[in-house]
Amino acid sequence: MSARSIRIAVFVLAAVLVAGGVTRQLVSSSRHKGSPAPPLKRPPWEWPGRPETYIRDVDRSETVHDRYASDVKSFFVKGLKAREWQIASEGMTDDFRGGLPAIDGGATVAKGRFEIREFDAACDATMDRRVFLEAIRSYVETWTSIDRATWKTFEFLLDPSEDRAWIRLHFQLAGRHRDGTRDELQGVMNGEVVHAGNRWKLRRLVLEQGCWIRAQTQAFIDVTDTSGFHFNESEENRQLSQAVINARAFRISGGLSCIDANGDGFPDLLATSVNRSSILFLNDGAGGFIRSAGPAKAGEGTYHFLVVDLDGDGRHEAVSTDVSIQRRGEAELSLYRLIGDKWALVPGALKFKVDPAVRRSAFHALACSDVNQDGRLDLFVGGYATNLSGQSEFNLVSAFDGADNLLFLNQGNLHFSEESQERGIHGTQYTLAAKFFDFDGNGTEDLLELNDFGPNVLWENQGHGRYREAKNHPLASNSEFHMGVTIADIDNKGSWSVYVSNMYSHAGNRIVPLSEGLEQGTKKTALHMALGNQLFQRSSPDEPWRDTAPARGVNWADWAWSCNFFDLDNDGDRDLFVTNGYTSNEDPAAPDW
Repeated sequence: MSARSIRIAVFVLAAVLVAGGVTRQLVSSSRHKGSPAPPLKRPPWEWPGRPETYIRDVDRSETVHDRYASDVKSFFVKGLKAREWQIASEGMTDDFRGGLPAIDGGATVAKGRFEIREFDAACDATMDRRVFLEAIRSYVETWTSIDRATWKTFEFLLDPSEDRAWIRLHFQLAGRHRDGTRDELQGVMNGEVVHAGNRWKLRRLVLEQGCWIRAQTQAFIDVTDTSGFHFNESEENRQLSQAVINARAFRISGGLSCIDANGDGFPDLLATSVNRSSILFLNDGAGGFIRSAGPAKAGEGTYHFLVVDLDGDGRHEAVSTDVSIQRRGEAELSLYRLIGDKWALVPGALKFKVDPAVRRSAFHALACSDVNQDGRLDLFVGGYATNLSGQSEFNLVSAFDGADNLLFLNQGNLHFSEESQERGIHGTQYTLAAKFFDFDGNGTEDLLELNDFGPNVLWENQGHGRYREAKNHPLASNSEFHMGVTIADIDNKGSWSVYVSNMYSHAGNRIVPLSEGLEQGTKKTALHMALGNQLFQRSSPDEPWRDTAPARGVNWADWAWSCNFFDLDNDGDRDLFVTNGYTSNEDPAAPDW
């Protein structure tokens, strides 16, 4: 790969690293069926279409983009969020024209707990500045607060004069009512910005496509305080954690698992904090939790636990990603079992061999399945990195200097043998997630390995727990930064959908198309990396998997982590929940990432 190719790839990754703080996105499965948006309604005067001539120098274009974005956010977006309409109008030119659908327009595509109205591009595109702002006011006038005003440009085509540009962007405006319910206006907009006077202003703006979501009831209530679900972290530790975040140091704090530890029929929560401890929150059956000791002691906290009954005695064990013992040539993961109401370590259960030069290993992914169909659950453990990782061989786009993945076959009585190499599973990528599923419909569970800094791998089960890599499979054909996976029959039609979380980069989508001279293969890879999450679907086992995420509107979730299909509104089909973002800087003026 050339130096310029690497530079563009770094641009894409760096653009993601400055994404917004932790937010959450909920997408109803009834939205975005993939029908193309109709062409823009043409007003009697010129509407700026996508130009054919524009500046392709990335540095020049991005420098102007940053100035435009700062000016628009300082006036137009700031004014919207504060409902200071005069400030918002100062971010628009006197001859502004735009288009926004009426609040009761569009087509209703869902009702019940959520009313969703979907808009296309056939809205009035002749509104002047006053009428356009009045249209926005009609959406927010009943809100007690506006807690989200998002303006993220993914296409910026700068005119050679450098005094105007054509833009496409993701827009969100969300707020809440006095009763706690929420509304949200979101969609894709396009238009024109011009440099007028001493700053950039909006001259044209229209909604291409989007939706209006109105919650009829308050879907969730925060009961953290009233339920007693707290780690009881000291103020000193909180300040230390925030200092790490402010310094942009990498930090993953821990994980959460659900388990009925005492067999009373109520789900308990097992929470862990990396390198510190774990806590079992016992459900009291009345909406609260009672703190109890978790499996890991002080200093042994893991990234997360997999809780599953591995010996068939009706009680769950807890598998940790923590390496409890590592000496030259051998290491051991922690496996805990419940004896009465106490956790006990099962020594020697999950031993494996390591290169003698490896002193430290980090593991993230845990998944279980009966891979050889002997009636016992086996374990896959995804390796992320070792003390030898991230050195001269490391590559942001295609890294293979991570840690070995492990496959533990269950021999009974909580004794396991590590047989990844013998069973055909190999490689040293940066594995963050994994999922067992019968992807080819042959009756045996295959394994989807999701990797950071490189392509995923689909391991096809050939029978009796023997695997081979499915080369060039659609689920594993591109370099990504995948971190989560969920599978469901989303609309109850008998066909499976596979959703994988990734990173969406607005800057990457702006930059890569401008990059002339970039090798086509590298350009395609870089653009694909910036496109975000993927939803793979097929209507029958004989058809290939196709990515339908952009058509269904579920690819953009910024820096996405875990994801889950579940029926939020009890209407019988699956909705999709995605956690995203990473950290929020203590200084409001500093960028989150």
